[in-house]
This record gives sequence, C-alpha cells and structure tokens, in this order.
Amino acid sequence: MGWAPEVKELEENIIGVHYDLPVPGNNNSDNSETKRLISKWRTWYDKSTKMLRELGYPIGYSIIVTNSDNLKMVYDVASRIRDTYSKLKERDKCNVLPSPDRIKIGVIRFKPATK
Repeated sequence: MGWAPEVKELEENIIGVHYDLPVPGNNNSDNSETKRLISKWRTWYDKSTKMLRELGYPIGYSIIVTNSDNLKMVYDVASRIRDTYSKLKERDKCNVLPSPDRIKIGVIRFKPATK
C-alpha cells in the first residue's frame, strides 16, 4: 500500500492566527523627525512579526498554526503589539503612521467534525 501522512495534529485542538500589520514604507523624507519615526515603526514591525511567528508554526507570510492552549498567549501578544503601536502613534506629530485600526490580528479555531 501507499504511504499516508499522519493526521494526529488534526485530531487535536489547533488554531490559526492570521495578522495584517501596517508595513513601514521607504524612508525618503528630509525631516529627521520623520526618519526617526519611520525607523521606530520598522523596528516595531520587525519585533511584532517575530513575536507572532514564535507563537507557533508559520505556514504562510502572515499565518501561524498553533495549539489552542496558546490562545491566552496569542491575546497577550496581540495586546502588547497594539499598545506599543499606540504609544508610537502618540509621538507622530506629522501624521506619518497609519491608524492603529489597521492592525488586524485574528484567530481561527479548527475543530474537525470527525476523527
């Protein structure tokens, strides 16, 4: 007979975490304040995506699969990401950064109908 993949993971509770974070653009401004802000935005983006990707197994550019036991940790990380972005946005006097409403982090819970 042929080889069959193991389906054990589908029998357990897994969740998918998907995210869409505002991506910093090019830093072509002559204003040093704007350059500094965009640099901090890029740092925030890199740290945020790293935290999210460490929650589980990345299966796409902005999708992670993890165990449902990590759900509280997912919410904690999402809250930290929003809080740090809000603090960064407060420093944005030139209105360079997008609205915090652009931060989208969602969870999909998978529950197989049968084993």
